[in-house]
Amino acid sequence: MLANQIVKNKDITCICYFGGTPEAQLPFSINLSNKILEKIKQENKNRKFRICWEWNGSGNQALIEKCMQIAIESGGNIKFDLKTFNEKLNLANF
Repeated sequence: MLANQIVKNKDITCICYFGGTPEAQLPFSINLSNKILEKIKQENKNRKFRICWEWNGSGNQALIEKCMQIAIESGGNIKFDLKTFNEKLNLANF
């Protein structure tokens, strides 16, 4: 099981879901993340393990909220990568 392999390797301190967009894989990544955190809590409460996501912010709101809770609980984060077809829309005018 992937979660067991990750937990067994103490050199792994985070898992980051990025590259493309994770919406299609959110149920899998949420399930895997929960299993990893659960196993780490059972094994060693002092081990830090962060979980992060990066995507464009679209997707099922209930799943996004689950990701947010996991990120907060683990000390990870969620980054939104916003892009446009027009470079002028990427720039903020102050």
